[in-house]
Amino acid sequence: MTQPLRPDLSEDPAIFRYLAANRHLAHMLTAVLPPPPDDTPEARLYRDTAGVAAVAALLPANPTETGLAVSHVAANAHAMECLRVANTPDIPLDKALKCLAQSASMLRQALSALRALERMQAIRARREGSAEQAGLAARTEHVAASALAGNLPDADAVLPQAPEALPESPPEPSPKSPLGLDDETAHATEAYVHIYPKRAALIRRHGGVPADVSFGPPDPAIVAALVTGTSPLLCALDDAEDGTEIDTKIPNLIP
Repeated sequence: MTQPLRPDLSEDPAIFRYLAANRHLAHMLTAVLPPPPDDTPEARLYRDTAGVAAVAALLPANPTETGLAVSHVAANAHAMECLRVANTPDIPLDKALKCLAQSASMLRQALSALRALERMQAIRARREGSAEQAGLAARTEHVAASALAGNLPDADAVLPQAPEALPESPPEPSPKSPLGLDDETAHATEAYVHIYPKRAALIRRHGGVPADVSFGPPDPAIVAALVTGTSPLLCALDDAEDGTEIDTKIPNLIP
């Protein structure tokens, strides 16, 4: 089931950008992966799930890192596919050699993307070790994202809106996500944790939004999920004293 791009629970532009980036990158990944040998809907589901799991295992913490992780996983998948074709019974020798050469080329691209990702993560780790540098980076990212987003079409004018009329029959229960919440709340809550780990840890530790904070409170549904949730993502907030370790403890789960 395709998840709504803009959760009604939050009007925070950063959450919308986070969800939009992850959704776009997930679609790009599944579009460029080679088809499975047994090309059935079930096999494609396993292929896509494996690809998402491989990206998440690289622990990307922002859309740029996720893009590099997607590049690594996709290139590595094509390298393996070329090896599979090269070992097909009765394949002509010239075609087998071309497949082997293409596999080696794709593997080099996969390793190059992985090294670039590791360098970027190392730089981010050093930056996050300094509160001053981390704050400057957050402000710079916010200014850049706001300036770039100002040139995009208005999301309300492009995205389909939910109907205002109530259904005649009671709606079916919303599907549950890995967070144990309905999809809309789960996606908004997980995005909030990844974008604002310190705020999320503070809210969970305090049992709500403290009265003296300088940031605007999230939607009440997100606050309730942060305080009462028992998912691995939210439990990781309990292990991180200030929320700074959340990105290295829990991979990105948003499809």
